[in-house]
Amino acid sequence: MESGEMAMRYGEGADKRFFESVIVPLKSHVKLINAYKEEHNLTCIFFVHYNFYNAQTPVMRLDPTIITFAHSTGAIIDIYIDNESDWEDEE
Repeated sequence: MESGEMAMRYGEGADKRFFESVIVPLKSHVKLINAYKEEHNLTCIFFVHYNFYNAQTPVMRLDPTIITFAHSTGAIIDIYIDNESDWEDEE
């Protein structure tokens, strides 16, 4: 599943809301996810790619509910960070 590109200015809790929009639909399927992982020798990986503008964008936080979900599925969270020169370049 790919969530696509999402551009947003920092707001308190924005990163939590974004992760929850991806994870909430999956939370009730932890047993199924783990069964597929075991049956087909799969790995769960969440790729997160952030563009920080002018190196001034606040850092991302991982809420405990996100960490708990990742732990319950044995998921890896890969975070990639790039620095863009200016927010206006991307609009």
